[in-house]
Amino acid sequence: MKFYLFLISLFCFFLFSFSTSIYDIQYTQNISGSSPYEGQTVTTTGIVTRVFGVNAYIQDDTLPWHGLLIYNPPTPVEVGDSVTVTGQVVEYNGKTEISNPTSLTILAKDRKIPGPVIISTGEASQEKWEGMFVQVQNCVVTQITSSREWNVDDGSGELVIYEDNSYPVTTESLNDTFIFIRGCMDEYNGKYELKPFGDSDALKSIDGSGYINVNPKFFSDSSYNNIRIDIIPDVDTIYGYVKYLKLTLNQKLSIDSIKVLCDSSLLNFDSTKIFFDTTATSTILNINNISFKDTLKIYVKNYFFTKEDTIKFYSGVDSTLLLPAKNFSVLKKIPFENVIDISEVQSTSDGYNSKYVGQVVVVKGIVTGGAKVFSPTSTSTGFYIQDETGGVNVYSSNDPFNTSFKEGFEIFLRGTVTEYNGLTEIKYSSPDTDIYFINDTISFVEPTILTNSQGVSEINEGRLLKVSYGKILTLPVDAGTGKNFQIQNGFSVIDVRINESTGLYSDPIMSQLVSGKLINVTGIGGQYDNTTPYKSGYQLLVRKLSDLEIIENPDDTTFSVKTFPNPFSTDYGQVLRIEVGGLNIEKFTVKIFDINGRHIVTLAENQSGSTTLIWDGKNKYGSKCSPGVYILNVAKIDDKGYLKSVNKPLVISTKLK
Repeated sequence: MKFYLFLISLFCFFLFSFSTSIYDIQYTQNISGSSPYEGQTVTTTGIVTRVFGVNAYIQDDTLPWHGLLIYNPPTPVEVGDSVTVTGQVVEYNGKTEISNPTSLTILAKDRKIPGPVIISTGEASQEKWEGMFVQVQNCVVTQITSSREWNVDDGSGELVIYEDNSYPVTTESLNDTFIFIRGCMDEYNGKYELKPFGDSDALKSIDGSGYINVNPKFFSDSSYNNIRIDIIPDVDTIYGYVKYLKLTLNQKLSIDSIKVLCDSSLLNFDSTKIFFDTTATSTILNINNISFKDTLKIYVKNYFFTKEDTIKFYSGVDSTLLLPAKNFSVLKKIPFENVIDISEVQSTSDGYNSKYVGQVVVVKGIVTGGAKVFSPTSTSTGFYIQDETGGVNVYSSNDPFNTSFKEGFEIFLRGTVTEYNGLTEIKYSSPDTDIYFINDTISFVEPTILTNSQGVSEINEGRLLKVSYGKILTLPVDAGTGKNFQIQNGFSVIDVRINESTGLYSDPIMSQLVSGKLINVTGIGGQYDNTTPYKSGYQLLVRKLSDLEIIENPDDTTFSVKTFPNPFSTDYGQVLRIEVGGLNIEKFTVKIFDINGRHIVTLAENQSGSTTLIWDGKNKYGSKCSPGVYILNVAKIDDKGYLKSVNKPLVISTKLK
């Protein structure tokens, strides 16, 4: 092994001893810019910074004269490859390159790229930057020569930007501003050009504006409220950056009550860039000189609501030319009176049907089952909502497949209570007058855990439920527009339904739904029973992939069953000793059956923890059992309600004659 390491070290020594540095190849005092190695064959090393088709740029430092073009390498390379290349130095229209190299070896992959080197636009057009990975910043488009060539200037002088046909930059216009443009410096007949790798190398800023979203959107009269303001910048590139933000609120607020939450898209944000201006009736928040995209979250505590109010937002790349958002958020008074709990809607007089059937009610709840999953047809809409007290189905035949009701959204709802095949529904007429969105920043509803042996029933219909450590009893089978399978929760059997609209039919999870496996299942408590009095057909309705969690059944090292002596002879006065090992939180039932499965005797029932039992060979009536083979059955139920049993053969022998 040491010998091979020695050979490798020796190879590397010779390789680098006879190589020529990129600096030596590029550095020149010749007015033409030609390399002193022009026409010679050299070997050099570097890290790939950019690949444009058959052009690969390599670099070994961030100092001038340390970048070089490799034309048509014999081996495909990727950005970050450390390579050694051998070939002839060629001056192609004034550009130094190794053209059609004879060999290229990839020494390592995913190496850190040298650069980009930050320079000014006026400095970039020099021989020393040829082949280098560089970046210019805060520049403006000053001239457009063609669809592939345009100039930018950061105030120090113009620089030509040249787009490769295969890697274009999003359409640019005169006076467009760029936060940065990076790429490799190229040369063509004495004209220096910066060559970006498409949009990933060109970050454009925009002149406002954007959108503003405030939650919640409705308030009680004369109430103090905590609100969240989301600011989303307008986007005319794949980035969508702005530099200046201004937010106005129509009341005086304490600075301590406002918190600005910044995510990773705020590239250069700190608290010194936040400025407040307050009057007796307003608060203005300014954020200056940032690179901003995506969503900025502003939290306001104790916002006092007395009447309809408007929150305004402005943004742009110039603090003196801010543009208003496309929408201002209007805070409004709660649109309905007499809002009742959902559990009240679900309450019954006969144990199955809502006592509000036929009546108009108003409720407030969070969507737990989105319309995209539970809308049955293209001419109607259905979904589930839940408050702190209960859940209920929502339906409309007047609202064609409206997918705006997404999981986590909070709404006010007005509608008529109906019963559809046993399922309590609130049926609304119009989304414009009967439904108002309170909050669309995605709220989370914690599922109710079904206890051991608890099933889906009228008491939890419409709620988000979860079964932990259920045992799959049957494979999924087709049933209308969905597939059904059964799981065991302790002593209860629960029907689980997967609608085709969940998109799970083609997911690998379906092949894992095999009898005997353990599973956690989350879903909505639903019902489909078209026969009065509508007391059956309860189902757990799956919504998405994360609602199904297959559990690998761990080896049970605590559960053990030992018997001795076995065989044993009652004729000699022997008894069978049965030792059951387990945890104190587990319960054991021990029974004995004959070879035909008939029950002989029960020795223990729901006994906690480890135990030792004695069988004297008698049945449950006290009579002595005949010699022969018997079956010992020990069943264990753990704290999750999962049942596991062990069967062992027992033999009662007799005296030999």
